[in-house]
Amino acid sequence: CRDTFRHRSPQLVRLVDGACLRAPGATASRSHRRVAAMSGNASRTVFVGNIPYNATEETLREIFEEVGEVVSVRILFDRDTGKHKGFGFCEYRDADTAMSAIRNLNGRDVLGRNLRVDSAEHDKRGQLGGGGGGGGGG
Repeated sequence: CRDTFRHRSPQLVRLVDGACLRAPGATASRSHRRVAAMSGNASRTVFVGNIPYNATEETLREIFEEVGEVVSVRILFDRDTGKHKGFGFCEYRDADTAMSAIRNLNGRDVLGRNLRVDSAEHDKRGQLGGGGGGGGGG
């Protein structure tokens, strides 16, 4: 995703099993949307917003593993500045664990900021995203 769509949208993320997720505001090609729509990963994946800039993927992994086994954690970075954008995705082994993460970790204080944890699922156009909004760290 990220390599294939680098010039079109640097906000696409490839998960461990090859599926792609679209960050809020990113666009994807028609073929990418078709592949994503066929993927069953959306229900296993949560959007994580309001991530502090000094948080790392390892920090988030430790927090999200409190709920269950984490397959991957990705924070999106701005390729021009090298800073992360304040949001990312966490993929679990199953949908039940992802739902538990949403229920139990949404609003969790991490380094002085309350995480926003929401489902990352298909929108009406077949794209994957993060349930809207989601601020950056400060």
